[in-house]
Amino acid sequence: KITFTNQREWTDRLAFFSFDDMSVTVYLPKNEYKTLTIKTNTGDLLIPAGFTFGSADIETDTGDIECSASVSGLCKIKTDTGDMQIQEARFGEMDLTSSTGKKVLNEITCENKVTIKASTGKAKLTNVSCKNFSAEASTGDITLKNVLAAENLNIKTDTGDVKFESSDAQEISVKTDTGDVTGTLRTEKIFFIDSSTGDVKYPKSMTGGKCEIKTDTGDVRLELAGN
Repeated sequence: KITFTNQREWTDRLAFFSFDDMSVTVYLPKNEYKTLTIKTNTGDLLIPAGFTFGSADIETDTGDIECSASVSGLCKIKTDTGDMQIQEARFGEMDLTSSTGKKVLNEITCENKVTIKASTGKAKLTNVSCKNFSAEASTGDITLKNVLAAENLNIKTDTGDVKFESSDAQEISVKTDTGDVTGTLRTEKIFFIDSSTGDVKYPKSMTGGKCEIKTDTGDVRLELAGN
């Protein structure tokens, strides 16, 4: 257990004083550890590749998080305004929560479920594979590029757009109010599209898993990759 507290007085933070950034660097053998728990307010976090944890629970307010370490069990990451960048790692399960911070996932393999909850922050996933995928956002856009869910993919937004690029799942469900749903899917689907006033265009295929899209005023424009 490592605790680091900023004990400087408020007078130390006046403009005419100058101090180096406060930081903590923890050196550990590259090995597998049972648990990782980190909590900070404004500090950034960098967790490099080479480590494996049984579980991880990471929380920060405004600090950014960069993680390339693998977690064999559940990895929980929570931020308010800080950004997340998670890349080139393996996870048992992922649970990501943020308010306005961006979420970038790249080259990720997850054995079970990936869950993302956001308010206004954008989420961009590239080359991600998992068993199930769930994302919920208010105004933040969600972009999926080469994202494959073996079973279910569920997305819910208010005004945020949902963009697919050569992504897929056995069953897909997208619900949004004013956000657009656009892009390309890898395999044929049986489409169930419900849009009040938005423009709708999608392949008239009769085979494959179910793809249900529901919007109020958002447009729906979907194609099959390669067509």
